Amino acid sequence: MSDIRKFRRGFRPGHEPEIKAAPMTVIPKVWEPPSQGEDGRIHVLLAVTSIDGFIRWSIAQQMCRAIMANADPACPFHFETLIVNGMRPVEFARNYCRDYFLDKTKCQILQFWDSDQEIPDNWPALFQVDSHVVSGNTFCWVGNEQVGSRLRYNQYSIDEKGECFNIHPMSDVQPFPVPIVGTACMSIRREVFEALGPDPFEMTRYPSGRIRASEDVNFCIKARNQGFNVAVHPGVTFGHVKSIDLLHVAQFSTERCEMYKNEM
Repeated sequence: MSDIRKFRRGFRPGHEPEIKAAPMTVIPKVWEPPSQGEDGRIHVLLAVTSIDGFIRWSIAQQMCRAIMANADPACPFHFETLIVNGMRPVEFARNYCRDYFLDKTKCQILQFWDSDQEIPDNWPALFQVDSHVVSGNTFCWVGNEQVGSRLRYNQYSIDEKGECFNIHPMSDVQPFPVPIVGTACMSIRREVFEALGPDPFEMTRYPSGRIRASEDVNFCIKARNQGFNVAVHPGVTFGHVKSIDLLHVAQFSTERCEMYKNEM
């Protein structure tokens, strides 16, 4: 239980990062700490979606630790778990988790973990961030022709054309606001789902069928348009296990080295 209790840290009063996210279209909602259940604890649903039925070892380990922590009277949380197997497409699986969370639990927080994420021991620190939607720090690998940007942080903003672009962390330690984060390790408060209504996760596509915005991008846009805050906690870093071509890694490393040489 010490692993969970010692990481209950969020913003320190007076030390919030002076960082501005993209402007919102409505008045921001006031953040308040999650309400507690009748047992005096904050109830959390840990939800994992898996297409092939496999999950990373650390997900199983952390779920077991969380359930064992329920028996500790000093634990400030009560955990429940949900693993959704073989459900496609991904937005349908996420909306299923949303429905289960609202209809079959009394939990105040839905914590998503993608099945290919490695979960750090300090993941409960996400619940202490002063934001309605919170992500840990995680990465993605995009094997395209833009060699220098193949390795990316899973956090984004939107340009004047409505196109997403990747942004780098604004702090190494303190949580900071962002317009968009991925759902890979996203923590979402109940009031967000209640405000957005049914099926908040959806893909949007160009007329050609190519994806314009994924379900996590659209979810964050909807949440922010309702006045909810979105943030990243850089001190909670998740692994992301992928099969990649080492040639791409070599090309990426070479290009990044050349970039730094040119900047010197």
